[in-house]
Amino acid sequence: MAATTALLLFTSACSTASGGGDDLAVGTSVEVSAGESATLAVTVTDVRAGTVEDLESMGVDASSLAGRSPWFLTVTMGLTEGTIQDVDRDLMPSLAPDQWSGEVSNGADAQPLQVIGDYDCTVDGSATAGFTDDEPLVDCVALLTADSAVLESVTLADVGTWAVTAG
Repeated sequence: MAATTALLLFTSACSTASGGGDDLAVGTSVEVSAGESATLAVTVTDVRAGTVEDLESMGVDASSLAGRSPWFLTVTMGLTEGTIQDVDRDLMPSLAPDQWSGEVSNGADAQPLQVIGDYDCTVDGSATAGFTDDEPLVDCVALLTADSAVLESVTLADVGTWAVTAG
């Protein structure tokens, strides 16, 4: 998984998530097979609205982001069956920013960003670069929207869509 360094990478992938009644609640896990005897649980554990100032406090030159709002997602991926040795890395879902999309209240696309480093993306301010048999990987992703837009759902490609109920 990604190493932790102070870096913000823009991705050019912008897509709209498919909404609907099958959206999961934030905090709900999706089980994903990662080999014959390994199963992973992928969970969006937190979604919070941020500010351009939050990005600046991470050391990012956000001067070109006026009129935009970052939404910070915290996602975990951990074993529910098997051990790390049982995991087929080719079957693991990618948590890379270009795998994320968001449905926005004004119908526009949410632009995914990769945010790596030590910053308060999660409620407790923690993130990890890998996982063990007993501890899940904790990763952070950000989606940019227009200031007036509200993020309604987030989708991890081929895994699931989580409804965002509060900002």
